[in-house]
Amino acid sequence: MSHRNALLATSSIVIPIIGLLAGPKAHADSRSHLPESIPASSTVSMKPPPRPTKRASAPLHGVKAEEINVAAAHLHISSGGGMIQRRDDTRSVQSVSADYIAKQNPTSNVVGLLSMMPSVNSMSQEPTGILSNGIMVRGLTVDDMGWVLDGAPTLSPGAGRFQAEMLDSENMDRVSITPGSSSTDDPVTSATGGVIYTKMKDPSEKARTQVDFTYGTFNTYRGFIRLDSGEIGHSDIRAFVSYSSASTDFWRGPGIAKKQHVDFKLLKSFNNGSTFAFESVFNNNKNGYYYYPTQQEWRQYRWINPDATYSGIHDGSYYKLNQTSLFYSGTVLAPIHVMLSPRLTWDTTPYFWYGFGWGPGGTTLTQGQTYLGNQRVDVNLAQGTGGVAQNGQQYLVSTGFGGPTYIGGINSKFAWTHGHNTVTLGYWYENYNLREKDPVGFINQETGDPADLSHSYNYYRLANGHLYYYDNYFLHYQLNSPYIMDTLRLLKDRLVINAGFKDVMVTRGVDNYVPGSTPHMGISENIPLPSLGARYNFDRANQVYINAEGDYRQPFMGSTAEQYSVSSGAMTTGANSPKSQYAIKEEIGYRYNGDRLIASVSFFNMNMTNRLLTLNTYQEGVQVQRELNAGGQTSRGVDVQIGTIPLWGRFTPYVTFAYLDARQDNNLRTVDSNGQVDYLRTAGKTQVASPHYQAGLGLSYDDGTFFGSVNVKYISSQYATLMNDEKMPGYINNSVILGYRLPKFAVLNRPSIQVNLNNINNSTQRTGIYGFSDNARTSTGVLGGTIAGSSPTYYVEPGFSALMTVRVPME
Repeated sequence: MSHRNALLATSSIVIPIIGLLAGPKAHADSRSHLPESIPASSTVSMKPPPRPTKRASAPLHGVKAEEINVAAAHLHISSGGGMIQRRDDTRSVQSVSADYIAKQNPTSNVVGLLSMMPSVNSMSQEPTGILSNGIMVRGLTVDDMGWVLDGAPTLSPGAGRFQAEMLDSENMDRVSITPGSSSTDDPVTSATGGVIYTKMKDPSEKARTQVDFTYGTFNTYRGFIRLDSGEIGHSDIRAFVSYSSASTDFWRGPGIAKKQHVDFKLLKSFNNGSTFAFESVFNNNKNGYYYYPTQQEWRQYRWINPDATYSGIHDGSYYKLNQTSLFYSGTVLAPIHVMLSPRLTWDTTPYFWYGFGWGPGGTTLTQGQTYLGNQRVDVNLAQGTGGVAQNGQQYLVSTGFGGPTYIGGINSKFAWTHGHNTVTLGYWYENYNLREKDPVGFINQETGDPADLSHSYNYYRLANGHLYYYDNYFLHYQLNSPYIMDTLRLLKDRLVINAGFKDVMVTRGVDNYVPGSTPHMGISENIPLPSLGARYNFDRANQVYINAEGDYRQPFMGSTAEQYSVSSGAMTTGANSPKSQYAIKEEIGYRYNGDRLIASVSFFNMNMTNRLLTLNTYQEGVQVQRELNAGGQTSRGVDVQIGTIPLWGRFTPYVTFAYLDARQDNNLRTVDSNGQVDYLRTAGKTQVASPHYQAGLGLSYDDGTFFGSVNVKYISSQYATLMNDEKMPGYINNSVILGYRLPKFAVLNRPSIQVNLNNINNSTQRTGIYGFSDNARTSTGVLGGTIAGSSPTYYVEPGFSALMTVRVPME
């Protein structure tokens, strides 16, 4: 079936189903055709709802999850189990509510919480969420996503794979994704795959405490406490602080993951609607690395692991050489909203992100054959033992990583409303600095234990006394981006038109300090990013919208830094610097916001040039990511979501479906076995990690005392090579939740106990592409050259897990 026929078939099936399920509530005599917008947050009783009052549609950042409130049962149930909400936007928005988040595993990360969204393919490394998940959205990688917390970017470019360092789930008010789109005023550029927004919960108005404890399989434990001050005096100031500590053994192989996390928020409210907030997120973790099998290894062993015991100086796979020692990261931001007048507002968000830490790797060096850059240098490899090494002797050394990253910026805008128009004028500035100094460190040759790389006395030194770094460079950029938006409301708010323009001016550079490298490389780019969107309400239930925009992604600068092997002096990275990626995206959609049924259908098209692909690989015993251009790409597809308010008592069903056709536009430039330029015949082939179909089904139950849910999702087969000569089969993942709330007693406000079960059939299937390859089999190029193949690697679904959580709110 062609992609066009698939899209037509989908729409011809889905739209009649929506009308059928809507039932008599859609009749003209029972629903007014007044052009009032659908409230972003509403409370609906189990009886027919009262007529909603007219109000302007809220922006994305002000949208809250819709809840069904049954006063007699003190029950809060979100429509579709919390996986779909009524929307009034000019683009596709997919969200999970606070109610849904509260019922998930408390160690869940942002990506795991979004795994049931139609566009999202979430790939877990381990069952708890303490480690970050892999993510693909409409066939685009984690590096094509923007990450925003309360108006500020929360992850540095290329760092989306560390999203588990964001908020603790208990402090998330909601998580949303806008697949394939971003707003002009968002402080992001790399958003071809969309933006993931996280909203931190506000401090409560009354003093309260919440304590959670989780324990489960793989020796997983977690403790959490949150303290809310309530309003301090009569100052309209309130705050909360929370702390959590979590640990889990690796579900396969040796290793352990540990995490400590602190969230803080202070909020000051003013009578005229102005607010000031100060937010802080701090995280430190110690994690190991999983190894990812090839297809042959998966078929033979199911997985491969670092070595549990040390076998000698050639054992760079020893697990103690495959973990971070400690890594610290955090975000500080201060969202400010000022009502200058009833028609004029000012919003500004200064922010600062930091991250630093150390970690070892393992590679074997030979005395007399050690290199710094492309030059041979004299290094006594026996320094760690206090002896003198003889030429030809081999030693296992740590080729680790270390260095801080600092990002500071501010996003500020004025919004003026006059008549039917709201004009927004803003400016975004960001400064990025990464000082990468990767030391060659000592390893105990008898035990394989690496020395503590936080102390420079454990580094090797050259004969001249200087420290021996195998990488030593400085990455930096400055970004300036003025923008303007206009929102026009016509026909009594039936029609809303948004137009925006952002001009991104970025200057980036790499300063390299190893011999043989280019001392400085830099580039300046000016990228115009227009956007246009509109939505039209036929009535309060039926709505259509369109959206079109441009997008830009700069390559991660670490991929442009020239790097060399310490054992041979050969260049390993930087010979070909990737170009920036550009995209044009269009979307058209339909929403049904009924009394009992909520549904959304979104059709999209994307055209990309200089598509950037991220290659996960190993270099000198360390897991690294490298980027390369893969020509043009065209992607088309459809997303479908359907959910209801409680039916059959307390049940809320949810259905999702996605179709994707992502094609490569060009043949891929490569090098044949003789070192000559050639091209692989990739034009027209399906892009890697782009499943044609995804389908999900969820069913939730909540009667105020007992609650539970079952979620199942199917992801079809995916190609792992650009030549489409190897692919992984489709798979199904699943989760089950069972819970019970106790009655309120004294200061205990309905304590609860819940069990979260994942992968209940204990499958060990492949769930995603970790490292793609150009071709798995030897191929003949367009120019007749022989091009050797290499094996891609895969994520493996973690085994069955069961986690029990006791949650105790106290007021």
